[in-house]
Amino acid sequence: MNGRLDLSPTDSHPNHTSSKHKSDPLSIPTCKSDPTTTASLLLLTTERLAQETACANAAERQTQEVLGHLREAVEERRRKVKAKVRGAKEELGLYKIQLDEAQKEILRAQSIVDRVQQELYDAEDRARRDCD
Repeated sequence: MNGRLDLSPTDSHPNHTSSKHKSDPLSIPTCKSDPTTTASLLLLTTERLAQETACANAAERQTQEVLGHLREAVEERRRKVKAKVRGAKEELGLYKIQLDEAQKEILRAQSIVDRVQQELYDAEDRARRDCD
């Protein structure tokens, strides 16, 4: 180590460069320093903090805005799906009524067929007896 504490951006920071210069304004000497240098470093650090805070605040605002849009989109989609489900339930109810009516008609028709078959059987039976 060169006796200086490096305050350069971390590797994850988008403005990070791999070259380190001895004249880097953000590197702090580890030994006694000039008050003017310390004040300058403090000012640079404060400015950097303000920039990073502003960037973080802007990112948070943008995230909140996107989140708001997503919530609105999800809610709109939910309303549309609920409306479709309501419509499908109503349509299903109508089909169920039609099915019930059709089943009643089938039962009535089957009853008529059974009665006619019985009458035919009885008539054939009478005809056989009459012929005998």
